[in-house]
Amino acid sequence: AVKSCPDAHYLEVAQRMLCGFDVSNSTEYESLHSNLDGKLISVTSPELSINHDGFTSRGNATVITVDSQVQLNQFVSQNTQLPYVLRIQGSDLLKDLAPADAAYFPESRFGFTLEEVRQVLQQPAVKATPPSGFHVHHGSEENQVSTFTAMIQGLKLLADTQVVEPALINLGGGWDELTREEISDVLT
Repeated sequence: AVKSCPDAHYLEVAQRMLCGFDVSNSTEYESLHSNLDGKLISVTSPELSINHDGFTSRGNATVITVDSQVQLNQFVSQNTQLPYVLRIQGSDLLKDLAPADAAYFPESRFGFTLEEVRQVLQQPAVKATPPSGFHVHHGSEENQVSTFTAMIQGLKLLADTQVVEPALINLGGGWDELTREEISDVLT
């Protein structure tokens, strides 16, 4: 997420090392390198009335993150060709674990609950243009391997209910407490 560390030096290193960036507005997008060929820009913003095409001008692919019914309605009404993902509350993916995951907290401010996602996936407009995947919002500093494993398992169960297999999964933040080996274990 560019807003997490907008320092120009950091963004230059990230440009070389990462596959993409999460931005929430055009100012963050403009702070990135002028050539984003091969990068994925994820636009995650509470303000979806912005011009999405402005986030494709540097050779990058773009995906829009939608985290409420209001945003979904706005996005669908814009008739854009850009793909979108549904943002899911990470806490909802963790709530039924026994024993409880150390990173679990009872509520999240962003995203759909699992039940809301199931309902959204049944809407005619969503069936006509299904999401390209899911974005999990779970920024806890207590995340551990079991946290991400549980979220991935929950997303798999949700993905199994879709007609089209998700092309994109964004597991969000909160990776800083994991070692390289642990991250590798989660992602393989």
